Amino acid sequence: MRPAAEKWTLLRRATFDLTGLPPTQAELQSFLNDDSPQAFAKVVDRLLQTKSYGERWGRHWLDVVRYADTAGETADYPAPLAYKYRNWVIDSMNQDMPYDEFVRQQIAGDILARQLVKQAGEPLTAEDAARYQQMHVATGFIAISRRFGFDVENYHHLTIQDTLDTIGQAVLGLSLGCARCHDHKYDPVNMSDYYAWYGIFNSSRYSFPGSEEKKRPYDTFSALSPPLEAEKKSKFEVQLAAYEKEIAEKTAALKGLEDQISAVLPANEFCGFEKELLGGSPMKPYDFVASATISAAAQSPYANVFPVGTRGLAFPGDSQNNAVVRTLPTAHTPGNSPELYFNLDFRNTDRAGEGNGAYRIYLGQGPGNSAAVEMGVSATTFSVKNGDRYEPLCEVKQGQWYNLWIKLDLQKKIYTGVLTGADRSVAFAGKGFTAGWSGVIDTTFVDKYGPGSGATPAHEIDNLAVSVQPLLQAGDSIKNAASLAAEIRKLSETLKQRGELKQNLDKLIVERDAFKQAGPFSNEDLYYGAIDNDQPADVKIHLRGNETKLGEVAVRRNL
Repeated sequence: MRPAAEKWTLLRRATFDLTGLPPTQAELQSFLNDDSPQAFAKVVDRLLQTKSYGERWGRHWLDVVRYADTAGETADYPAPLAYKYRNWVIDSMNQDMPYDEFVRQQIAGDILARQLVKQAGEPLTAEDAARYQQMHVATGFIAISRRFGFDVENYHHLTIQDTLDTIGQAVLGLSLGCARCHDHKYDPVNMSDYYAWYGIFNSSRYSFPGSEEKKRPYDTFSALSPPLEAEKKSKFEVQLAAYEKEIAEKTAALKGLEDQISAVLPANEFCGFEKELLGGSPMKPYDFVASATISAAAQSPYANVFPVGTRGLAFPGDSQNNAVVRTLPTAHTPGNSPELYFNLDFRNTDRAGEGNGAYRIYLGQGPGNSAAVEMGVSATTFSVKNGDRYEPLCEVKQGQWYNLWIKLDLQKKIYTGVLTGADRSVAFAGKGFTAGWSGVIDTTFVDKYGPGSGATPAHEIDNLAVSVQPLLQAGDSIKNAASLAAEIRKLSETLKQRGELKQNLDKLIVERDAFKQAGPFSNEDLYYGAIDNDQPADVKIHLRGNETKLGEVAVRRNL
């Protein structure tokens, strides 16, 4: 017979066994100095009272119930509330919860919580409210089965199979999974028994952690007692209604401002840039890339399409693809639009160093690889594309506004136009559409990809328009241009109000959506677990375990 272990060895064994940690020097010295017959018993009692005891032995149970298992690949997704179940296991160990109660709460904690409310009555005491919450949290044992598939409902039969397998192995010492496809070969469990239990868990709602496709958790439940839950829901609904009311009021106010603006600005597929907010980037229906800024300085003097307004669009001179894009409301083809008219005013405001790049004026099919018409503007030259070749047309001067007017014949695939400046007008005719044009014009834009290379000059544009109706040329002015221009200038404050209101409304909608997604409960109130469905139901046996081939109904019951 081997001799008894030395005291330091005994302490080390007990401490490692019960807490998973080595004893401290102070604990060792205290034990060595204690010569009483109860010295070791006191050590054991002390270790059983430490939090580390529950952490050490709770880990064994968490291993058994596959707490840290994963589905692998992209089906895994964080379950940030699952830690509450882990903590419940640790606390249960430290509280020396009876094993039968330990198992019962994990399998039916939500049912036990309802029974507690019936027995104790409402409102619950603080102690009962804590018990109510912890009973719900214990059902995390069931919910951590749910780690299959990418959707909330797909593959749920595998989740239930995992639940049954775990209960069988962890609690009964049986391999219940065999009975999913056939009567058990060795244990007294047949398919009817299996699917009777299956029906119980199929009548439960499991929390779902989310996936790469579904970015957030679903069915995380409130562990608050019924009165507190109802109170929080009520406050949530009141706050949500306040959001909705404020959004409705701001939306109506915004429409009122839009109506005021539309009453002054011409009715057209385009309204230039007069609806935009100074200092900002163009809003829908425009899209922009890199840098494009609404500027009061970028206002064209021409009034052949729109009256003289208060703002245009400015681009810096650099090598970035500074671009503005407009998708047309109508896709124009030779069939529905034999002729099309285009207008754009532009000027260069500064050279981009020694760069020889040109910005491109594009009209064709989106996103930009099927042009009908392309023109280029460098720091010194305006060019038109004739077929597949750019042809220099005339010189352009820095600081001078130019009006570009063109007429497109979609059936003959040719275009004519006039470029008008302060000192002269230059006409061009018979230019061919770009080879390979698809036959559709649904997009226009200005970007950096004109002829030449390097940085493009800083430039401004205004009065962008596309129309099936003829547009006046630069030598003419629209009717009432002077009075309309005066009204537009009066609109500057209205435009400012509209921009500020739109920004506030957008911010409010984002806040409302975040509030709705967060829901009435905080993470402190929620848990990752399972609850009974409102309408439980029996299931049919899955023949050979195939959920699409069903047999007789298995009435829900215990094994």
